Amino acid sequence: MKEWYTLKELLDVGGLPSTPQGIILYAKKDKWRRRRVAGVKGNIFEYYVYDMPESVQTSLGVTKETLALKQELIDEVQKENEKFLNQILSDIKNILVNNGILRIREISSTSKEEEILLSYYRNSSEQDKTTILNMVERISKTSKS
Repeated sequence: MKEWYTLKELLDVGGLPSTPQGIILYAKKDKWRRRRVAGVKGNIFEYYVYDMPESVQTSLGVTKETLALKQELIDEVQKENEKFLNQILSDIKNILVNNGILRIREISSTSKEEEILLSYYRNSSEQDKTTILNMVERISKTSKS
């Protein structure tokens, strides 16, 4: 299915102005996408059929089935792009977390006191961390008895 049409091809289509200038103004007003025609001298553009009104699309042979198929393809591409972007965001998050730039609060229900203890622990030296762990272990054992 052809997706791009030149002014010359659009001149005889019903529902559009009958002059090149009229079509150009109509296309600008409705914000049709356009691109330069490759390999042609001058400012020759072609216009994207799916930006045109339905009546013009019908005149050009675009059917509802074609539109539905086009939408399915767009949906698939959007899903792939979303998956790709989510993977990139996940990778960035992992890099930030692994480099200590970003600390993400755990989803578990931690109290404010637990968060404070955790921050003290993280800011301690390795020797102090060992001491803290030993103290917590002893306190835990005595409170169970």
